[in-house]
Amino acid sequence: MKLSLNIMAVVASLTMVCTAQSSLIPRDSSASLLAAAQASYPTCSLKCMAQAIPTSGCDATDIICLCTNAELQESITLCAMQSCTIFELLTTKNVTQTMCSAPVRDRRKDGEYIGVIGGCVALLAFFGRLLATALKVRQWGMDDWSMCVVVALATPPTVFSVILANNGLGKDMWTLTADEITNVLFYYLLGECFYLAAMAMTKVTFCLLFLRVFREKPFIYYVWGTLGLSVAYGISFVIATIFQCWPISYGWNQWDGLHTGTCNNINLQGWLSSILNIVLDIIVIGLPLNKLSKLVMSPTKKITIMFMFSLGLFVTAISIIRLHALIEFANTTNITWDYSPAGYWSTLEMHVGIFCGCLPALRPLLNMIMPKLQTTAAVSTQRTAGTTGKRSFMSSKASAPKKTENNDFIPLDDVDASSTKFLTSSHCNAV
Repeated sequence: MKLSLNIMAVVASLTMVCTAQSSLIPRDSSASLLAAAQASYPTCSLKCMAQAIPTSGCDATDIICLCTNAELQESITLCAMQSCTIFELLTTKNVTQTMCSAPVRDRRKDGEYIGVIGGCVALLAFFGRLLATALKVRQWGMDDWSMCVVVALATPPTVFSVILANNGLGKDMWTLTADEITNVLFYYLLGECFYLAAMAMTKVTFCLLFLRVFREKPFIYYVWGTLGLSVAYGISFVIATIFQCWPISYGWNQWDGLHTGTCNNINLQGWLSSILNIVLDIIVIGLPLNKLSKLVMSPTKKITIMFMFSLGLFVTAISIIRLHALIEFANTTNITWDYSPAGYWSTLEMHVGIFCGCLPALRPLLNMIMPKLQTTAAVSTQRTAGTTGKRSFMSSKASAPKKTENNDFIPLDDVDASSTKFLTSSHCNAV
Protein backbone atom coordinates (compact mmCIF):
# COMPACT_ATOMS: atom_id res chain seq x y z
CA MET A 1 0.00 0.00 0.00
CA LYS A 2 2.97 2.31 0.59
CA LEU A 3 3.78 2.43 -3.12
CA SER A 4 0.25 3.48 -4.04
CA LEU A 5 0.29 6.20 -1.37
CA ASN A 6 3.60 7.49 -2.70
CA ILE A 7 2.17 7.62 -6.20
CA MET A 8 -0.79 9.65 -4.96
CA ALA A 9 1.69 12.23 -3.68
CA VAL A 10 3.03 12.75 -7.20
CA VAL A 11 0.10 15.04 -7.96
CA ALA A 12 1.32 17.41 -5.27
CA SER A 13 4.24 18.38 -7.51
CA LEU A 14 1.91 19.46 -10.31
CA THR A 15 1.80 23.11 -9.23
CA MET A 16 5.56 23.65 -9.41
CA VAL A 17 5.90 22.07 -12.84
CA CYS A 18 3.02 23.99 -14.32
CA THR A 19 4.20 27.27 -12.83
CA ALA A 20 7.68 26.81 -14.25
CA GLN A 21 6.37 26.16 -17.75
CA SER A 22 3.62 28.78 -17.92
CA SER A 23 5.68 31.20 -19.99
CA LEU A 24 5.84 28.61 -22.79
CA ILE A 25 2.08 28.66 -23.41
CA PRO A 26 1.05 30.53 -26.58
CA ARG A 27 -1.96 32.68 -25.81
CA ASP A 28 -3.60 32.02 -29.15
CA SER A 29 -3.66 28.28 -28.47
CA SER A 30 -5.47 28.51 -25.12
CA ALA A 31 -8.87 27.63 -26.51
CA SER A 32 -7.70 24.48 -28.29
CA LEU A 33 -5.64 23.36 -25.27
CA LEU A 34 -8.59 23.86 -22.92
CA ALA A 35 -10.93 21.98 -25.23
CA ALA A 36 -8.52 19.06 -25.48
CA ALA A 37 -7.98 19.06 -21.73
CA GLN A 38 -11.69 19.11 -20.95
CA ALA A 39 -12.22 16.09 -23.18
CA SER A 40 -9.37 14.19 -21.51
CA TYR A 41 -9.80 14.98 -17.82
CA PRO A 42 -11.44 12.27 -15.68
CA THR A 43 -14.90 13.14 -14.42
CA CYS A 44 -13.69 13.30 -10.83
CA SER A 45 -11.10 15.95 -11.74
CA LEU A 46 -13.58 18.01 -13.73
CA LYS A 47 -15.91 18.13 -10.72
CA CYS A 48 -13.06 19.38 -8.53
CA MET A 49 -12.18 22.05 -11.09
CA ALA A 50 -15.80 23.13 -11.37
CA GLN A 51 -15.80 23.75 -7.62
CA ALA A 52 -12.39 25.43 -7.36
CA ILE A 53 -12.08 27.64 -10.46
CA PRO A 54 -15.01 30.05 -9.71
CA THR A 55 -13.42 31.04 -6.39
CA SER A 56 -9.84 31.21 -7.68
CA GLY A 57 -9.92 34.58 -9.42
CA CYS A 58 -9.01 32.92 -12.75
CA ASP A 59 -11.19 33.00 -15.82
CA ALA A 60 -12.08 29.51 -17.02
CA THR A 61 -10.48 30.30 -20.40
CA ASP A 62 -7.29 31.88 -19.01
CA ILE A 63 -4.92 28.94 -19.31
CA ILE A 64 -1.89 30.84 -18.00
CA CYS A 65 -3.73 31.78 -14.82
CA LEU A 66 -5.02 28.25 -14.41
CA CYS A 67 -1.49 26.86 -14.71
CA THR A 68 0.23 29.38 -12.45
CA ASN A 69 -2.30 29.83 -9.63
CA ALA A 70 -0.73 27.82 -6.80
CA GLU A 71 -3.78 28.02 -4.52
CA LEU A 72 -6.04 26.77 -7.30
CA GLN A 73 -3.75 23.85 -8.08
CA GLU A 74 -3.53 22.91 -4.41
CA SER A 75 -7.30 23.04 -4.03
CA ILE A 76 -7.84 20.84 -7.11
CA THR A 77 -5.14 18.41 -5.94
CA LEU A 78 -6.65 17.95 -2.47
CA CYS A 79 -10.10 17.43 -3.94
CA ALA A 80 -8.88 14.97 -6.59
CA MET A 81 -6.94 12.90 -4.05
CA GLN A 82 -10.19 12.46 -2.14
CA SER A 83 -12.38 11.42 -5.07
CA CYS A 84 -10.13 9.97 -7.82
CA THR A 85 -8.39 6.64 -8.19
CA ILE A 86 -4.61 6.58 -8.55
CA PHE A 87 -4.77 6.11 -12.31
CA GLU A 88 -7.28 8.97 -12.58
CA LEU A 89 -4.84 11.13 -10.60
CA LEU A 90 -2.06 10.21 -13.03
CA THR A 91 -4.33 10.99 -15.97
CA THR A 92 -5.16 14.35 -14.40
CA LYS A 93 -1.50 15.21 -14.06
CA ASN A 94 -0.73 14.11 -17.61
CA VAL A 95 -3.53 16.24 -19.07
CA THR A 96 -2.50 19.24 -16.95
CA GLN A 97 1.16 18.84 -17.98
CA THR A 98 0.11 18.79 -21.63
CA MET A 99 -2.22 21.77 -21.25
CA CYS A 100 0.51 23.77 -19.51
CA SER A 101 3.12 22.85 -22.17
CA ALA A 102 5.42 21.05 -19.75
CA PRO A 103 8.28 19.15 -21.45
CA VAL A 104 7.94 15.40 -21.98
CA ARG A 105 10.90 13.52 -20.49
CA ASP A 106 12.10 10.33 -22.14
CA ARG A 107 15.27 8.35 -21.41
CA ARG A 108 14.06 4.95 -22.60
CA LYS A 109 16.88 4.66 -25.13
CA ASP A 110 19.49 4.73 -22.34
CA GLY A 111 18.39 1.40 -20.96
CA GLU A 112 17.71 -0.10 -24.37
CA TYR A 113 21.10 0.82 -25.86
CA ILE A 114 23.04 -0.21 -22.75
CA GLY A 115 21.23 -3.54 -22.63
CA VAL A 116 21.69 -4.41 -26.32
CA ILE A 117 25.26 -3.13 -26.79
CA GLY A 118 26.45 -4.54 -23.47
CA GLY A 119 24.84 -7.87 -24.28
CA CYS A 120 26.57 -8.04 -27.67
CA VAL A 121 30.00 -7.32 -26.14
CA ALA A 122 29.44 -9.94 -23.44
CA LEU A 123 28.39 -12.51 -26.05
CA LEU A 124 31.49 -11.80 -28.16
CA ALA A 125 33.69 -12.47 -25.14
CA PHE A 126 31.77 -15.68 -24.43
CA PHE A 127 32.04 -16.86 -28.03
CA GLY A 128 35.78 -16.14 -27.89
CA ARG A 129 35.95 -18.39 -24.86
CA LEU A 130 34.16 -21.15 -26.80
CA LEU A 131 36.46 -20.61 -29.79
CA ALA A 132 39.53 -21.06 -27.62
CA THR A 133 38.16 -24.42 -26.54
CA ALA A 134 37.22 -25.44 -30.09
CA LEU A 135 40.76 -24.67 -31.29
CA LYS A 136 42.10 -26.82 -28.44
CA VAL A 137 44.24 -24.06 -26.95
CA ARG A 138 42.46 -24.61 -23.67
CA GLN A 139 40.46 -27.37 -22.04
CA TRP A 140 36.80 -27.26 -21.03
CA GLY A 141 36.26 -27.12 -17.29
CA MET A 142 33.68 -26.55 -14.58
CA ASP A 143 34.16 -22.78 -14.79
CA ASP A 144 33.06 -22.96 -18.44
CA TRP A 145 29.84 -24.74 -17.49
CA SER A 146 29.29 -22.10 -14.83
CA MET A 147 29.84 -19.30 -17.35
CA CYS A 148 27.26 -20.92 -19.64
CA VAL A 149 24.78 -20.67 -16.77
CA VAL A 150 25.71 -16.99 -16.24
CA VAL A 151 25.10 -16.20 -19.92
CA ALA A 152 21.78 -18.06 -19.82
CA LEU A 153 20.71 -16.10 -16.73
CA ALA A 154 21.83 -12.75 -18.21
CA THR A 155 19.93 -13.27 -21.47
CA PRO A 156 16.37 -12.61 -20.16
CA PRO A 157 17.26 -9.25 -18.49
CA THR A 158 19.02 -8.22 -21.71
CA VAL A 159 15.84 -8.95 -23.67
CA PHE A 160 13.78 -7.28 -20.94
CA SER A 161 15.75 -4.04 -21.43
CA VAL A 162 14.03 -3.70 -24.81
CA ILE A 163 10.62 -4.84 -23.52
CA LEU A 164 10.82 -2.44 -20.57
CA ALA A 165 11.78 0.47 -22.83
CA ASN A 166 8.86 -0.31 -25.14
CA ASN A 167 6.51 -0.31 -22.14
CA GLY A 168 7.76 3.03 -20.85
CA LEU A 169 10.64 2.48 -18.39
CA GLY A 170 12.44 5.80 -18.62
CA LYS A 171 9.30 7.94 -19.00
CA ASP A 172 7.14 9.66 -16.40
CA MET A 173 4.52 7.18 -15.25
CA TRP A 174 1.63 9.61 -15.75
CA THR A 175 2.30 9.47 -19.50
CA LEU A 176 1.76 5.68 -19.59
CA THR A 177 -1.30 3.47 -19.67
CA ALA A 178 -2.24 1.29 -16.72
CA ASP A 179 -1.15 -1.86 -18.58
CA GLU A 180 2.24 -0.33 -19.40
CA ILE A 181 2.91 0.52 -15.75
CA THR A 182 1.95 -2.99 -14.68
CA ASN A 183 4.15 -4.52 -17.40
CA VAL A 184 7.13 -2.42 -16.32
CA LEU A 185 6.82 -3.59 -12.72
CA PHE A 186 6.33 -7.23 -13.77
CA TYR A 187 9.35 -7.44 -16.08
CA TYR A 188 11.43 -5.36 -13.68
CA LEU A 189 10.76 -7.81 -10.83
CA LEU A 190 11.41 -10.81 -13.08
CA GLY A 191 14.63 -9.25 -14.37
CA GLU A 192 15.79 -8.58 -10.82
CA CYS A 193 15.54 -12.29 -9.99
CA PHE A 194 17.66 -13.21 -13.02
CA TYR A 195 20.14 -10.44 -12.13
CA LEU A 196 20.66 -11.74 -8.58
CA ALA A 197 21.16 -15.30 -9.82
CA ALA A 198 23.55 -14.19 -12.58
CA MET A 199 25.73 -12.14 -10.22
CA ALA A 200 25.96 -15.05 -7.78
CA MET A 201 26.96 -17.44 -10.57
CA THR A 202 29.56 -14.97 -11.86
CA LYS A 203 31.31 -15.22 -8.49
CA VAL A 204 31.00 -19.01 -8.60
CA THR A 205 32.66 -18.97 -12.03
CA PHE A 206 35.66 -17.05 -10.73
CA CYS A 207 35.96 -19.40 -7.75
CA LEU A 208 35.95 -22.45 -10.03
CA LEU A 209 38.63 -20.75 -12.13
CA PHE A 210 40.81 -20.27 -9.05
CA LEU A 211 40.42 -23.95 -8.20
CA ARG A 212 41.84 -24.81 -11.63
CA VAL A 213 44.85 -22.56 -11.15
CA PHE A 214 45.78 -23.09 -7.52
CA ARG A 215 45.95 -26.30 -5.51
CA GLU A 216 47.62 -25.18 -2.29
CA LYS A 217 45.89 -25.59 1.06
CA PRO A 218 44.39 -23.73 2.86
CA PHE A 219 43.83 -21.44 -0.13
CA ILE A 220 41.42 -23.84 -1.80
CA TYR A 221 39.39 -23.95 1.42
CA TYR A 222 39.01 -20.17 1.26
CA VAL A 223 37.87 -20.48 -2.35
CA TRP A 224 35.30 -23.16 -1.52
CA GLY A 225 34.05 -21.05 1.37
CA THR A 226 33.62 -18.03 -0.90
CA LEU A 227 31.88 -20.20 -3.48
CA GLY A 228 29.45 -21.43 -0.83
CA LEU A 229 28.72 -17.89 0.33
CA SER A 230 28.05 -16.83 -3.25
CA VAL A 231 25.59 -19.68 -3.78
CA ALA A 232 23.86 -18.90 -0.47
CA TYR A 233 23.67 -15.21 -1.42
CA GLY A 234 22.06 -16.01 -4.77
CA ILE A 235 19.52 -18.50 -3.45
CA SER A 236 18.47 -16.41 -0.45
CA PHE A 237 17.96 -13.14 -2.31
CA VAL A 238 16.26 -14.70 -5.32
CA ILE A 239 13.75 -16.33 -2.97
CA ALA A 240 13.38 -13.10 -0.97
CA THR A 241 12.75 -11.14 -4.18
CA ILE A 242 10.17 -13.59 -5.52
CA PHE A 243 8.25 -13.51 -2.24
CA GLN A 244 8.87 -9.86 -1.34
CA CYS A 245 5.12 -9.31 -1.66
CA TRP A 246 2.20 -11.61 -0.94
CA PRO A 247 0.41 -12.54 -3.03
CA ILE A 248 3.35 -12.50 -5.45
CA SER A 249 1.31 -10.62 -8.06
CA TYR A 250 0.90 -7.77 -5.58
CA GLY A 251 4.50 -6.87 -6.43
CA TRP A 252 3.42 -5.52 -9.81
CA ASN A 253 -0.23 -4.72 -9.08
CA GLN A 254 -0.02 -2.70 -5.87
CA TRP A 255 0.68 0.60 -7.61
CA ASP A 256 -2.97 1.20 -8.58
CA GLY A 257 -4.35 0.98 -5.03
CA LEU A 258 -7.07 -1.41 -6.20
CA HIS A 259 -5.40 -4.60 -4.98
CA THR A 260 -4.75 -5.85 -1.47
CA GLY A 261 -1.62 -7.52 -0.15
CA THR A 262 1.50 -6.97 1.91
CA CYS A 263 5.17 -6.39 1.08
CA ASN A 264 8.33 -6.49 3.13
CA ASN A 265 10.77 -3.57 3.23
CA ILE A 266 11.81 -3.74 -0.42
CA ASN A 267 14.15 -0.77 -0.12
CA LEU A 268 16.07 -2.35 2.79
CA GLN A 269 16.20 -5.65 0.92
CA GLY A 270 17.69 -3.92 -2.13
CA TRP A 271 20.37 -2.21 -0.05
CA LEU A 272 21.33 -5.41 1.77
CA SER A 273 21.56 -7.28 -1.52
CA SER A 274 23.78 -4.63 -3.09
CA ILE A 275 26.09 -4.27 -0.09
CA LEU A 276 26.59 -8.03 0.25
CA ASN A 277 27.17 -8.23 -3.50
CA ILE A 278 29.96 -5.65 -3.24
CA VAL A 279 31.54 -7.39 -0.23
CA LEU A 280 31.57 -10.72 -2.07
CA ASP A 281 33.04 -9.03 -5.15
CA ILE A 282 35.92 -7.65 -3.10
CA ILE A 283 36.56 -11.05 -1.51
CA VAL A 284 36.59 -12.81 -4.88
CA ILE A 285 38.91 -10.21 -6.42
CA GLY A 286 41.28 -10.31 -3.45
CA LEU A 287 41.56 -14.10 -3.25
CA PRO A 288 44.13 -14.70 -6.03
CA LEU A 289 46.16 -11.49 -5.84
CA ASN A 290 48.47 -12.65 -3.04
CA LYS A 291 49.16 -15.92 -4.87
CA LEU A 292 49.75 -14.18 -8.16
CA SER A 293 52.18 -11.73 -6.58
CA LYS A 294 54.40 -14.66 -5.52
CA LEU A 295 54.66 -16.21 -8.99
CA VAL A 296 58.18 -16.35 -10.42
CA MET A 297 57.88 -14.64 -13.79
CA SER A 298 58.87 -11.45 -15.52
CA PRO A 299 57.47 -8.30 -13.86
CA THR A 300 55.63 -7.32 -17.03
CA LYS A 301 53.88 -10.66 -17.30
CA LYS A 302 53.09 -10.71 -13.59
CA ILE A 303 51.52 -7.25 -13.77
CA THR A 304 49.54 -8.29 -16.85
CA ILE A 305 48.10 -11.37 -15.15
CA MET A 306 47.31 -9.51 -11.93
CA PHE A 307 45.62 -6.77 -13.94
CA MET A 308 43.56 -9.38 -15.79
CA PHE A 309 42.32 -10.89 -12.53
CA SER A 310 41.70 -7.41 -11.07
CA LEU A 311 39.33 -6.37 -13.85
CA GLY A 312 36.54 -7.54 -11.59
CA LEU A 313 36.96 -4.16 -9.91
CA PHE A 314 34.98 -2.72 -12.82
CA VAL A 315 32.07 -4.91 -11.78
CA THR A 316 32.44 -3.66 -8.21
CA ALA A 317 32.53 -0.06 -9.42
CA ILE A 318 29.28 -0.56 -11.31
CA SER A 319 27.77 -2.20 -8.21
CA ILE A 320 28.61 0.93 -6.22
CA ILE A 321 27.07 3.18 -8.89
CA ARG A 322 23.98 0.97 -8.87
CA LEU A 323 23.86 1.28 -5.08
CA HIS A 324 23.67 5.05 -5.47
CA ALA A 325 20.77 4.62 -7.92
CA LEU A 326 18.86 2.66 -5.26
CA ILE A 327 18.52 5.85 -3.20
CA GLU A 328 15.58 6.82 -5.41
CA PHE A 329 13.82 3.56 -4.59
CA ALA A 330 12.93 4.50 -1.02
CA ASN A 331 10.07 6.94 -1.53
CA THR A 332 9.70 7.15 -5.29
CA THR A 333 6.51 8.70 -6.60
CA ASN A 334 7.46 8.12 -10.24
CA ILE A 335 8.47 4.48 -10.53
CA THR A 336 8.86 4.21 -14.31
CA TRP A 337 11.23 7.19 -14.32
CA ASP A 338 13.16 6.55 -11.10
CA TYR A 339 13.66 2.81 -11.68
CA SER A 340 15.40 3.36 -15.01
CA PRO A 341 19.02 4.02 -13.82
CA ALA A 342 19.06 1.09 -11.40
CA GLY A 343 17.71 -1.09 -14.20
CA TYR A 344 20.34 -0.34 -16.81
CA TRP A 345 23.20 -0.34 -14.28
CA SER A 346 22.12 -3.82 -13.19
CA THR A 347 22.10 -5.02 -16.79
CA LEU A 348 25.51 -3.49 -17.46
CA GLU A 349 26.89 -5.08 -14.28
CA MET A 350 25.95 -8.54 -15.56
CA HIS A 351 27.53 -7.90 -18.96
CA VAL A 352 30.78 -6.57 -17.50
CA GLY A 353 30.89 -9.59 -15.19
CA ILE A 354 30.65 -11.94 -18.18
CA PHE A 355 33.31 -10.00 -20.09
CA CYS A 356 35.75 -9.99 -17.18
CA GLY A 357 35.02 -13.64 -16.42
CA CYS A 358 35.90 -14.63 -19.99
CA LEU A 359 39.19 -12.70 -20.22
CA PRO A 360 41.38 -15.30 -18.44
CA ALA A 361 40.02 -17.97 -20.78
CA LEU A 362 40.78 -15.77 -23.80
CA ARG A 363 44.45 -15.45 -22.88
CA PRO A 364 45.50 -18.83 -24.38
CA LEU A 365 43.74 -17.83 -27.61
CA LEU A 366 45.64 -14.55 -27.69
CA ASN A 367 48.88 -16.39 -26.94
CA MET A 368 48.24 -18.54 -30.00
CA ILE A 369 47.39 -15.60 -32.25
CA MET A 370 50.09 -13.16 -31.12
CA PRO A 371 53.13 -15.35 -31.93
CA LYS A 372 51.85 -15.68 -35.49
CA LEU A 373 51.55 -11.91 -35.75
CA GLN A 374 55.00 -11.51 -34.22
CA THR A 375 56.41 -14.07 -36.66
CA THR A 376 55.05 -12.13 -39.61
CA ALA A 377 56.57 -8.93 -38.26
CA ALA A 378 59.86 -10.70 -37.58
CA VAL A 379 60.14 -12.04 -41.13
CA SER A 380 59.64 -8.51 -42.43
CA THR A 381 62.29 -7.18 -40.07
CA GLN A 382 64.68 -10.01 -40.96
CA ARG A 383 64.93 -8.74 -44.51
CA THR A 384 66.53 -5.51 -43.29
CA ALA A 385 68.25 -6.66 -40.11
CA GLY A 386 69.15 -10.34 -40.29
CA THR A 387 70.34 -11.10 -36.79
CA THR A 388 67.79 -8.92 -35.07
CA GLY A 389 65.03 -10.46 -37.12
CA LYS A 390 66.22 -13.94 -36.29
CA ARG A 391 66.17 -13.27 -32.57
CA SER A 392 62.67 -11.82 -32.83
CA PHE A 393 61.51 -14.86 -34.75
CA MET A 394 62.99 -17.31 -32.27
CA SER A 395 61.65 -15.31 -29.34
CA SER A 396 58.14 -15.34 -30.79
CA LYS A 397 58.25 -19.08 -31.30
CA ALA A 398 59.46 -19.63 -27.77
CA SER A 399 56.44 -17.79 -26.38
CA ALA A 400 53.91 -20.00 -28.13
CA PRO A 401 51.81 -22.17 -25.83
CA LYS A 402 53.09 -25.70 -25.37
CA LYS A 403 50.83 -28.72 -25.24
CA THR A 404 51.35 -31.30 -22.55
CA GLU A 405 49.54 -34.37 -21.38
CA ASN A 406 47.52 -32.48 -18.81
CA ASN A 407 45.66 -29.36 -19.97
CA ASP A 408 43.77 -28.56 -16.79
CA PHE A 409 45.17 -25.17 -15.82
CA ILE A 410 45.56 -21.63 -17.08
CA PRO A 411 48.91 -20.80 -18.76
CA LEU A 412 50.96 -18.73 -16.34
CA ASP A 413 54.03 -18.52 -18.57
CA ASP A 414 57.60 -18.37 -17.31
CA VAL A 415 56.68 -19.78 -13.92
CA ASP A 416 59.51 -21.66 -12.27
CA ALA A 417 57.48 -24.62 -11.09
CA SER A 418 60.24 -25.89 -8.82
CA SER A 419 60.14 -22.69 -6.81
CA THR A 420 56.38 -22.68 -6.22
CA LYS A 421 54.54 -24.97 -3.88
CA PHE A 422 51.10 -24.39 -5.32
CA LEU A 423 51.83 -24.83 -9.05
CA THR A 424 53.31 -27.87 -10.76
CA SER A 425 54.51 -27.97 -14.34
CA SER A 426 51.21 -29.48 -15.41
CA HIS A 427 49.41 -26.61 -13.72
CA CYS A 428 50.87 -24.14 -16.19
CA ASN A 429 49.27 -25.52 -19.33
CA ALA A 430 46.35 -24.10 -21.26
CA VAL A 431 42.88 -24.22 -19.76
